[in-house]
Amino acid sequence: MAITCFDFRTFFVFSEAKAGDKEDVLAEMEKLYSAYNSGDVDAMRFNSHTRYNVEGGLIARTDPSRVKAWMEKSFAAGLELNIRTFHENVDVFDNTAVFTCYEEVYINPPEGVRKLMTLAE
Repeated sequence: MAITCFDFRTFFVFSEAKAGDKEDVLAEMEKLYSAYNSGDVDAMRFNSHTRYNVEGGLIARTDPSRVKAWMEKSFAAGLELNIRTFHENVDVFDNTAVFTCYEEVYINPPEGVRKLMTLAE
């Protein structure tokens, strides 16, 4: 099953930023997307963050070690991701950098029938 998602909003916040860090943030995000596309789990960042399920439910905190283990298992089973970003932007506010972009996401699970999905957040 191949799933195609169009994610219209991506948002990352980096703390302790300085005015000259714009290019550094863009380079860091490029490395992160390369890691996702190549399946290099060790190069991915796994941080705990608060998550709210769009279908409803309680707010939850992610467990970075569980997410990493799930990603390793998925890529080992044959998961393929192809994430393309465009209109990347970094804004620096005092000591915080905010990265935004549009994403086009193609997900190819290791088994199943090809399927096209559109996701708008």
